[in-house]
Amino acid sequence: SGKVPLVVANEDEARELVGGGAGDSIEVDTKIEDALQQLASWCKIAVITLGDKGCLAMAGEERVAQKAFKGFPIEDTTGAGDLFASGFMYGLLRNQPLQRCCEIGCLAGAAVVQVMGAEVSNEGWTWLHSHLHEGRAATLVRGSAAAVQRELLACYELINSIGRGVVYYGSARLKSDHVHFVRSRELGAQISKLLGSPTWTGGGPGMMEAASLGAMDAGMTVGGIRIEREAGTSVRSSAQSYLKPEHTVFCKFLSPRKVALVDAGVRKKEGDRTAYVFLPGGLGTMDELFELFTLYQLNKLGTDFPVPVIIVNYDGFYDCLLDFIKTMEGHGTVGVGEYDQMVVKKNNEEVLQYLQEYYKL
Repeated sequence: SGKVPLVVANEDEARELVGGGAGDSIEVDTKIEDALQQLASWCKIAVITLGDKGCLAMAGEERVAQKAFKGFPIEDTTGAGDLFASGFMYGLLRNQPLQRCCEIGCLAGAAVVQVMGAEVSNEGWTWLHSHLHEGRAATLVRGSAAAVQRELLACYELINSIGRGVVYYGSARLKSDHVHFVRSRELGAQISKLLGSPTWTGGGPGMMEAASLGAMDAGMTVGGIRIEREAGTSVRSSAQSYLKPEHTVFCKFLSPRKVALVDAGVRKKEGDRTAYVFLPGGLGTMDELFELFTLYQLNKLGTDFPVPVIIVNYDGFYDCLLDFIKTMEGHGTVGVGEYDQMVVKKNNEEVLQYLQEYYKL
C-alpha cells in the first residue's frame, strides 16, 4: 500500500513476506538481498535482522549493513528481536541516521542476550550505555548516580545529535545593553560563519545568550546544557528560552553540565573545528576555565586533536587574571608551558584571525 513506514523482520519472515501470497510455499532459496530490496519498495524503511551476523536496512537508495557486537557470553536469545526493534526505534525517533539506528538496535539486542530472560540487567544497561556513548557512561558512580547518569546520558545524546563545536563561557548577569553583550553577539555570529560549527553554551542569559543569539543570527545550530539556576538569576522556562526545546537539556546537578560542555568542544576528528571561548565572566566562568586547564594538564580532556582555548580580554577585563597566572608561574606552582593552549585576544578581529590561522581557512 505504501502506507507502512517501517518493517522489521528476521530472515525467515523476510523470505516468507516476499515468497508469494497466502498459501504459496516459501521460496527457501530467496536471497536476503532480494528480500531487502523488495521490502524497501513496499515501505519507507526495511530492516532484516540476521541474528549473530547483525542486520541489513534500506531506506530509499540508502543501504546499511551493521555487524553484530561480539566479545561476551550469550546466555539466552529470548527478547533479542524485540530489544533490537526498540533500540532501532529509539534512534529513529531521535532523528538519528539509518546506520546509527542499526547500531543502537544491535547494541540493545546484544545487551539482552547476556542474561536469561527477556529483560536487560543493570549490568546490561551499563554495558549498553558504555558502548553507546564511547565508554563515557561506564564509570558514572556517585551518591546520586541514577539522576546524574540520566542527565549526563541526555547531554551525550544531544551532543551526538547536534555535533561538537564552539563552546562559550561567560557571565549570566550582563544584560543585552551591555557593551560586552553586544560584542559577544557579534563574535558568535562571526565565528559561526567562519567555522561552520555548532555553538554550545550553558543555555542561560548574559554572555551565553549573546553568543547563542549571534550564532542564530548567522543561521547556525545552537545547543544548550542548562542548569536550574544561574548565579544571581532564575532560569527561564522552556517556553521563555531562546533555544529550541529539542536542542536543550536541563540539569539539576552541576557535574553533568560541566562534563558535557567540555565534551561538546573536544575534537574527535582532525576535520572538527571546535574551540573553547571565554567571554567576560565571574566565579562560574573562572571555575570552568581552571577546570579545563587542569584537564589539559593531566591529559584528561578526552580530545584526539588539540583544541584552542581563547580568552577574550575585552577592555582588559582579564588583565588581573593573567597577572595571577604569571605569579603562579613565578612561584613554581604551575609549570611553564602548561597554559600553551590558552591564547588571549583583545577583540573580535583578533579572535577571528587566530581561528582562521589555526584551522588554515
